Amino acid sequence: PKFIMHELTRPIPRDILENGKGRGNDDIGTQLSRADSIMHLRISYNSYPIYVTQKGRMRFRYMRHWIETAHQKVHWRLPTMLRIAMDVLDDTLTEGCCFHERLERGDILICNNSCVAHGRDAFQGVPGQPS
Repeated sequence: PKFIMHELTRPIPRDILENGKGRGNDDIGTQLSRADSIMHLRISYNSYPIYVTQKGRMRFRYMRHWIETAHQKVHWRLPTMLRIAMDVLDDTLTEGCCFHERLERGDILICNNSCVAHGRDAFQGVPGQPS
């Protein structure tokens, strides 16, 4: 439906990623950058679409967690249509998984982050084996 494409192609605020698990340095610059009014602006400016095509090239940037935490940090309600669009996208990506294999030690998988939707399960080490 058109409303889903509208939600996926409009700029959407994302959380700000920082060094030190969001703690960063305790200097005055860091403290100022985390003030509510500044954080609101930083998150507002950190907005881009989930899906866009430009000059014949597709770009896909989707991390639901960062969209939701951005809205939480600035006390915005997640728009209902955006939530529905992300639910549909999540369901579609889950159903359409093309590669779901366990990688062995030394295996590597390379993909273009900008056009391949991907996720990964948490690493599970073998007891008694180095990770």
